[in-house]
Amino acid sequence: MLLYALVLGCLILGSSAGAGANVKGCVYYDSTPFQPFKVTFDVPTSVVHCMYDKGSNATAQVTGYGVTCASVGHVSGKSSSSGGDLCATDDSRWGMSYVAGPKSGTTYSTWSAPIFGSDHIDLYGQKSTTHICGSGSTCSDYSIKVSSGGEDTVYIIFNPLASPSIFDYLGSISSIFDDLESPNSQMMEILQEVEEDLKLAG
Repeated sequence: MLLYALVLGCLILGSSAGAGANVKGCVYYDSTPFQPFKVTFDVPTSVVHCMYDKGSNATAQVTGYGVTCASVGHVSGKSSSSGGDLCATDDSRWGMSYVAGPKSGTTYSTWSAPIFGSDHIDLYGQKSTTHICGSGSTCSDYSIKVSSGGEDTVYIIFNPLASPSIFDYLGSISSIFDDLESPNSQMMEILQEVEEDLKLAG
């Protein structure tokens, strides 16, 4: 009887929705622009997997320095299977991209609601200057815990004008080395280009 109750409890927990939160897409500028401009936030459907609420595209008008945000809406993971999907075991994945003038970027995230432990959202695949925060102020977090009720608000903050870090450069060229025919000479050329780019960025 006890075993039956435990199994039934696990099934009930497993059929509940995954992690959820109200999401705001944001950009950060450390100076006021010469004139106001529009920034758009899009939810690429190609990266959405096992999600109940997917949010929607949004726009904001940047008029000054600091953080400017737009509400993307409610987003929540799907932790149960239906219609032949495998969401009871697959990760709930979601993404958001932005375009602000000539600058653009994308971040992806997993939305987890473990049976034991806190619900959490984890960014991946983004530049090192993109973070997820619990308020409309800049932070340095790539992961955040959220309440199981899904009523929290999280802020995904892009930094369009930030100089790329060495980690961004290494990530962008890591796949190149797999295809090198002459590793020594081509590696030196790539490293020299990276060094020149870093000098220009600085």
